[in-house]
Amino acid sequence: MARKFEGGCGCPPTRVINAGGAPGQAGRRVFIGPTGVCGTTADTTPTIVPASPVIIPVTQPTVNQAPAGPPGRDGDPGLPGPRGATGPAGAAGSAGATGSTGATGATGASGSFTPATGTDPGYLSRHVYVNASSAKVGQTYFGVTVEAAFNWTTASQIPDGSRVKCRLIAAGGGAASGVRGHTSGGPGGSGGGGGYGSEVFWLSRAELIALLPLAPTLGLGGTGGAATTGTTGTNNGLLGTVGGNASFAGFTAFGGGGANTNTSNAAGPGGGGGGLRSAGAGSATSTSGNAGGLPLGGTGSTQTETTNASTFGGGGGGGICATAANNVGAGGLSVFGGGGGGCGGRGHGTSVSAPGSAGGAAGPSAGGTAGVATGNGGAGVDAPNPFISAGSGGGGGGSTASTGSTVGGNGGNGGFPGGGGGGGGTSISNSGTTSTSGAGGNGGDAALIMEFYP
Repeated sequence: MARKFEGGCGCPPTRVINAGGAPGQAGRRVFIGPTGVCGTTADTTPTIVPASPVIIPVTQPTVNQAPAGPPGRDGDPGLPGPRGATGPAGAAGSAGATGSTGATGATGASGSFTPATGTDPGYLSRHVYVNASSAKVGQTYFGVTVEAAFNWTTASQIPDGSRVKCRLIAAGGGAASGVRGHTSGGPGGSGGGGGYGSEVFWLSRAELIALLPLAPTLGLGGTGGAATTGTTGTNNGLLGTVGGNASFAGFTAFGGGGANTNTSNAAGPGGGGGGLRSAGAGSATSTSGNAGGLPLGGTGSTQTETTNASTFGGGGGGGICATAANNVGAGGLSVFGGGGGGCGGRGHGTSVSAPGSAGGAAGPSAGGTAGVATGNGGAGVDAPNPFISAGSGGGGGGSTASTGSTVGGNGGNGGFPGGGGGGGGTSISNSGTTSTSGAGGNGGDAALIMEFYP
């Protein structure tokens, strides 16, 4: 059994050290208690050491350490961490440069065309234009309301359509008024020449746009000579004026000539028909015949309707012949232009009244009827289709002869567009009574006809 206290002092040993004895002695063991050395003991006998305790410091044994080795290598990279949250959207960047033009796309499918059927007229719109001062403005003609001439400055003002059908017809000339006299007779007024009618021409929308600004020039019909009134003497008739021209998009049609004035017992030729390059002659105090405008204008003469005829030009106006009692020339006809006006009846003293002559035909339309004795001449006929004809000539008024007051028959106005006016009839009465001659008829106004198509 182990000993409870080896030092014999009763103190619990905390450390025992071996101490060598004297030579020849057994070794001793020194007991270190809590308060110092309590004593020593031999192998068997404890010995109390009479000395103050000696405190022997306890030191930790020195541990031999190897020198530091070289630094170790870096460790392998760790695994990627988790994805962070999405950040806010950045500000919009500036616009990039314009890219190059792409390749031309494929041709689209062909569009469909639906032809007109039933009562569809086939055109998009129809227009009849005249001078803004024309009495025809606002009237219904050729199925539409007649309009004042336009002035297009921009493409948007042009009516819808890809192409347009056009025709120009110049104005007819005015006729002369008849002679008014007392006791002795005199000739009636001669007729005005018809206006030129152009061929139909077509323009594309592109051509119209290229011509902008674009405005037609459309003249008025020639003015007929006014009636004269008096109680004594003899007064010659007053001449008619030339009809206005018609021009548009480089095309021009010339007006018919006005009728000449006439002197007592002298021939009074009618106005010449208008031509493609010049107006018909007339509007003069002369007994010379009036040539039609060049080319194709009918000659004003004292002959028949066919001898004063023309194709596209206006018919020549009828005149009075001085060699016979009442040999009055009819207005010349025209196929496509305006008909010439007829001549007024001639007076023969105070006892014989005479009729005037008929106006010249135009295309399918007959001329205005001749005024019977003391009666007015009939108005020319408006062209039923101005794309193929023009207005016919007005008829000449009849003469009036009497011992009392007299009034000669007025000449008829030319048909629209382009017909020549008919001459006024002579008026003869006794001296001291009132004699009033018949007035000359006005020429038909010029016109531009247009139809727009898809």
